[in-house]
Amino acid sequence: MEQDAYEHARQIEYQRGLDPKKLAQKRLNDLIESYKNGELSVEDLRLYTNIDPESL
Repeated sequence: MEQDAYEHARQIEYQRGLDPKKLAQKRLNDLIESYKNGELSVEDLRLYTNIDPESL
């Protein structure tokens, strides 16, 4: 089910002319910014990304 939602979102992004790589980078930057602002916990950052929070 999660894969279906991902594929559907990807199709919509493609139809809107959004570059998937730029969109992914923006989402990653948003997650990092949320972590830095204290809105996202260390555990959540590790769950959503493969980034070690100590490297930030």
